[in-house]
Amino acid sequence: MAVPADNRVRVIGVSFALLCISLFLTEYSSRNPALTRLGSAAINEVVAPLQSGARAVSNFVSGVWKGYIALWGVRAENRKLRARLAALERENLLLNEFKIENKRLRELLDFKNSVKIDTVTADVIGFDATNWTAQISVNRGYRDGLKVGMPVVMGHIVVGQLSIVGPGSAKVLLASDHTSGIAALVQKSRARGILEGSGTALARLKYVVKQDRVRVGDRIITSGLDGVFPKGLFIGTIDSVNRDSEGLFQDIRVRLALNFNRLETVMVLTGDISRVDFSTVLSGEGHE
Repeated sequence: MAVPADNRVRVIGVSFALLCISLFLTEYSSRNPALTRLGSAAINEVVAPLQSGARAVSNFVSGVWKGYIALWGVRAENRKLRARLAALERENLLLNEFKIENKRLRELLDFKNSVKIDTVTADVIGFDATNWTAQISVNRGYRDGLKVGMPVVMGHIVVGQLSIVGPGSAKVLLASDHTSGIAALVQKSRARGILEGSGTALARLKYVVKQDRVRVGDRIITSGLDGVFPKGLFIGTIDSVNRDSEGLFQDIRVRLALNFNRLETVMVLTGDISRVDFSTVLSGEGHE
């Protein structure tokens, strides 16, 4: 698009005038330096606050940005540390579980090596959910040689006996069950009785005559006379004795040695129990 001639003339005229003014100011400044310094100072007084404000704003924005970046970095590092801590806690938990399991299996192996009887180790896979019976389920059955009535132990301690046996699993009637009855013996005085479960951690030792001397803290073991449990397995300790009860027998409460709710692994005695006397290998230990 063509520019009109009068506009070109006007542009040239303005440019020439600005050039002349610039030359004039340059010449004047060179002849009057004091006036130049005064003008520069005046301009600096006007511009300085603006520069200072701009610098403050710049520093503030820079500080906020750096703080944000630093905070973001700290948060990211914190997330990494928390993730690492969680991983270490999981590793520690697994190591503790392996340690506990290793100890439990070593105890079972030591027990198996200390007696000459065939055994089958089984893991507990379930607990009876009702209040009517005290039973647990294990992951072994008749395919593994298990039969109803076989005794179940945890080391040298009585757990119960097999009540139901399937192909690959079985139920164990615990010593704490109401229907459980175990021929028992007071280890110190040799007084005999029948240990009857009550559904709790306290069982009742029945049919101990008042003439027999028994005391709180005495250990109760299996007598082997019921044909189910071999002699000498640890059952529990006497918790209370009442000789003033009616009748011929003492009222004796026995605290069972095992906490059945914590059972994880048990051992079924599948061999001939008549050939084993655990009282010769029972070392006096008890398990809570």
